[in-house]
Amino acid sequence: MIAITAMLISNAVFAQTETNTRRAERQERRTERRAERQERRVGQQSEQAEQQSEQVEQHSEQVEQQSKQESNNTSTSNVTQQNSQPTSQQSTQETSQINQPEKTIKNEQKSYDALYDLKQETKKIAKETRNEYNSLSQEDKLIIWCIVLGLIFILITRYRYKRKCDSCKKWNAMRKTRKECVDEKPTVIIEERKMKNSKGEVIRTWEDSVPATIYYYRTHRKCKHCGYKDYLTSSETVKN
Repeated sequence: MIAITAMLISNAVFAQTETNTRRAERQERRTERRAERQERRVGQQSEQAEQQSEQVEQHSEQVEQQSKQESNNTSTSNVTQQNSQPTSQQSTQETSQINQPEKTIKNEQKSYDALYDLKQETKKIAKETRNEYNSLSQEDKLIIWCIVLGLIFILITRYRYKRKCDSCKKWNAMRKTRKECVDEKPTVIIEERKMKNSKGEVIRTWEDSVPATIYYYRTHRKCKHCGYKDYLTSSETVKN
């Protein structure tokens, strides 16, 4: 029976360690998938920004060509003055449009770097948890399991020895039949009192005597093998 319980406990501990490692692996896979999705999004956004920048450059080249053609035309001074103002405004607008995609690309690069750092940190944490468990040698693991099984064996033997029959000398033979209160006695116990303010902070502590009662019990037992009977005495203090 003891060997079976020890085997069951060892199997449970092994199963718990395996589940913990599987959970860590699943968490690592999830973080990697999230990082890959974020990387794809960042790549798509950067491609869109590049396409916008190319369109803006093409548009700016067209505007420059139009401005050159207008400058080559031998028109009157009034016409040149009227045409110079819109071209200058268009050039300022085009430069602002060119600068906007560059800013978006820089922001996306920063978010990509932050995501990459987070991914590396999660990998380091998962590796550290695995290394902590795997760093133990086989001898250390064997010693730990021997200690655990030894403690379990001691607890089981102590529990069985307490139920030993004094007549037939068999362990784990005595069974409880009934429990009765045979006597009671008034007494006083000391309790620590606390005074708190409106904020819930303790501002004062003192000791006070409180009336109580000691109850004496008698637990009757009987051996399941030979029928031997005995009783155990116990007491309990209860505040009134």
